[in-house]
Amino acid sequence: MKKYITTISEKLSWLMMALVIAAAGYFVTSCEQEEDYGVPVITKVRIVAKDSAITEGQMGQMIVIQGKNLSSTMHIYFNNVEAFFMPTLLTDKNIIVTIPGVFPTEINNKITVVTKGGQATYDFPVLIPPPDADTIPLEYVPDGEILQIKGKYFVNLIKVVFPGEVEGTIVSYTDKLINVKVPEGAQPGKVKVYAVAGMDSTDSWFRDNRNVFVNFDDKPICWGGDAYVRDPETLPSDFPVKPISGKFYYLKQDYGDNQWWVQETVIAYCGDLQVEGNPADYDLRFEMWVGDT
Repeated sequence: MKKYITTISEKLSWLMMALVIAAAGYFVTSCEQEEDYGVPVITKVRIVAKDSAITEGQMGQMIVIQGKNLSSTMHIYFNNVEAFFMPTLLTDKNIIVTIPGVFPTEINNKITVVTKGGQATYDFPVLIPPPDADTIPLEYVPDGEILQIKGKYFVNLIKVVFPGEVEGTIVSYTDKLINVKVPEGAQPGKVKVYAVAGMDSTDSWFRDNRNVFVNFDDKPICWGGDAYVRDPETLPSDFPVKPISGKFYYLKQDYGDNQWWVQETVIAYCGDLQVEGNPADYDLRFEMWVGDT
């Protein structure tokens, strides 16, 4: 009996030793696998088409990040904006990736690559495009009121300058919309938007006075609803509409579905206005205020 117990103990001892050796071997193997990733290193950035190094890039540009130990890449950042990439476009020495078209909230002018082996950074500024000022939804805005400018790339704005070289006060802006207070003395024309990346002028004119054929002042309607033209000088204090500039046409009526002709809704022009070029290149524009009721 005693010999039997001793044999079992010996077998247990050998078994425990084998388990310890196996666990140690697994631990060493695991460590070796982690160390195999290696610490990532970025040595160069180039364009995709040819092996030509670049030191800066543009939003939406496809580039190649070169270095070593890059095959386990998990995240790529340009400034603080994460870029989408295809794992199939990764090798140990190359990453093909497109610079995001999203504006960063923090700018450090670096590429950051995060892999299973660590993190690498590389100095690489992303060029912010100059502002692209497009339209002015409401053109006839009085001095002191808020004008909106639509477009894109409104980032790091410096100032907004109106015709007459008077500067407006920027109230707020996003990358696609500017709210600016119209300064006193602003004249008709294109509005200039200045940013760190450059300047652009609006496609639309502010207070566009070109080819106006009815303005209810020196260009009145010749017949129709002329009785509904209002003069700001004679308006009662409780009048629901604030005039934009000079006289205007105000109408508040209820009309039935079967009315096909209503004299007072006619704004007729009688004259010989001449415009140059193709009529298809012109827009018909007017400013209109529509009440809640």
